[in-house]
Amino acid sequence: MATLEQCWPEVCARAEASPAFDYLDDSNLIESIRDSLADSTDKTYHYVLITQLVSKVTNAALNARSLQERADVDGSFDPRSVCKKVIVPFDRAQLDGALGRSPDPYVNNPVRVPLLTKADRGSKSDPEMWDKLCDLVDIVEAKDEAFARNLFLQVLLEIYRKLGTVEIRYDVPLRASLVQVIAATESFSEEKSGGDRPLALAAALFQIIGKYFKLFQPEIRRGKINASDAAAGQVADLECIDAGGRVVLAVEVKDRTVTVSDLEEKLGATRKKAIREVFFLSGRRNAQTRSAQTDDVAARVAKEFSAGQNLYVFHLIDLARSVLALAGEEPRREFLLLVGRQLDEFSDTKHRLAWKRALQQMATALK
Repeated sequence: MATLEQCWPEVCARAEASPAFDYLDDSNLIESIRDSLADSTDKTYHYVLITQLVSKVTNAALNARSLQERADVDGSFDPRSVCKKVIVPFDRAQLDGALGRSPDPYVNNPVRVPLLTKADRGSKSDPEMWDKLCDLVDIVEAKDEAFARNLFLQVLLEIYRKLGTVEIRYDVPLRASLVQVIAATESFSEEKSGGDRPLALAAALFQIIGKYFKLFQPEIRRGKINASDAAAGQVADLECIDAGGRVVLAVEVKDRTVTVSDLEEKLGATRKKAIREVFFLSGRRNAQTRSAQTDDVAARVAKEFSAGQNLYVFHLIDLARSVLALAGEEPRREFLLLVGRQLDEFSDTKHRLAWKRALQQMATALK
C-alpha cells in the first residue's frame, strides 16, 4: 500500500500539470494498457497489471508473470492476496471503482492459472487481451527496475484518465453544520483553478437560492469554464431564469478579486437584455487587494445604481455562508450534492477528485 500511496499523488499531479505527458514512449505498450482497462474488457483483467506491477516495483525479486505462489518460476508469489488486501481497497477508496469494484478479482477464472503465459491462451474467453498482458509482463522481466516503475506509473496514469469517464461517488454526510460546509467549500476553492471550482460552487449555490427562496427557477443556465459567454449564448457565467424563460439575474464568477474592468465587461450585454440584477463573485481572497481598487468598484456600483442597474459584488464564501445559514440543514446537504453534479457535468477529473477529498476531510472531522 505504501507504494500506491506514494505514487498515486505523484501521477495525479503530473497528469494535472501536463495532460499529454506519458511515462512511456512506446505507443503500442500504452495502447495495450488502455485496452486492459477498457469497459469492454473482462473486469478481472482491469486488476492484473496494477497488481503484478505494484508487487514487482515494491520487491524487484518477485516475478511479474506469477499468478500463484506455487508457480514454477523463481520469484513466485501470491498476487491474489496483494490484490484483495491492497488493490481492492485502493479501488474503492481512491478510484471510485474505476477498476470494477470486484471484492476478490483473482478468484475468477481468467487468472486461475499459475502463470501469465501464452500457453494458456486457448482457455481464455479473450485470448488477444491475455496475449497483451503476457507480453507486458514478459517485457517487465526482460528489462530493468526503472522500466518496471515507469510501466507501473503509466498504468496509474491510464487509470487516472479513465476516472474522467466514470461516475465519482462523493461521500456526502447525512448531516453537516454550516461551519463544516463552509470549511469544505473554502478548502476546495483555495487552489487556483482558472475559475472552474468557484463556478461549480456558485452554480450549486444559486440552484439552492432558486429552489428554496423562490426567486427564480431552480435550474440555471451555465456553460463550461473554457467557453466564452458569447459562444454559449449567455450574458454571464450563470443565468437565473423565471418560469417564462426570462433572465432575471446574471452571475459572473472570478477566480480572483473582482475589478472595475470585470463590471464594465458585462454592463453592455446585461443592459441590452434588460437584466437589472447582476452579481459578481470572487472565488478566492486576495490579501494584497488595494483599497483604492475596492473603492473604485464601490464607486462604479453606486454609479450604475443611479443609471438603473443593480450590481452586487461578493466574495463567494461570504454569500454561501449567509445563504446556507438561512436555507437550513437539508439545503446544506443538497448544496454539497449539487456541487458534485456540477463538477461531474462540466469539470476535469482533478477538480472532481479535489471535491471528493474535501468531503472526505469533512467526514473524518465528523467522526
